[in-house]
Amino acid sequence: TDTARLSDRSAGIAAAPASEHADAKRGLPDPNDDRFLAEWAGDVFTSEPMVKGRVDGLSNRALHPGRTDPECMAKILRERGVVNEDETCTIVDVGSGDGNFVMGLQRAFPRACLCGIECQPDLFEESVRLCGRDANFMLGTAEKMLHRCQAANVIVSTTHNFDASTVMSMVRTAARLPMTKYLVVGEPRLCTPRCKAVYGPCCCFEPIATEDVTTLWGNRSLPFVIYRRVVPWLLKA
Repeated sequence: TDTARLSDRSAGIAAAPASEHADAKRGLPDPNDDRFLAEWAGDVFTSEPMVKGRVDGLSNRALHPGRTDPECMAKILRERGVVNEDETCTIVDVGSGDGNFVMGLQRAFPRACLCGIECQPDLFEESVRLCGRDANFMLGTAEKMLHRCQAANVIVSTTHNFDASTVMSMVRTAARLPMTKYLVVGEPRLCTPRCKAVYGPCCCFEPIATEDVTTLWGNRSLPFVIYRRVVPWLLKA
């Protein structure tokens, strides 16, 4: 079961050191302080202005830059060793839209367990109709749903139009998921020296490659960065 696998893996995961809790005494920002994160996120994750529009009460995460080609992404995941076709794994697509990308990855990796997270009810319902029982889907935002994916090995997300705060939440949640080995996102500036200086042990991913992935509409292609976990820290809840 997922619980059993989680328990087996948890034995090799170190807890954050006690020195982390002394940061406040030294005047350093607390990486678990949501007020600090809200102020700092935009500067860390993007140097371009964020879209200011709102769609039906949602932030600009609802404005998608293009449908990512699952065949192109699957080829990259194979070549970079992120997903091995001979092994089982769990892949989570954050912002799964109508489920087309999830279905494409399911065809490419038939032994993988695919899960999609989508915050728009109409797209969620469409993905359920499209995929049936071949994949799992959750209705909600990344901030509220990603922590439930305890068995996730790979997290993929077309984050190019996501709010910086949403990306920040995804990274913090991924750091808490003990089985997550890779993040594949449209953010080129995660885990930079500045990020590590602020986060310390909380920054546990490093970039290993940047790849252009073709899209089926919208932009002709979008850049994705593959991040690999290098430090097995578990952030405190």
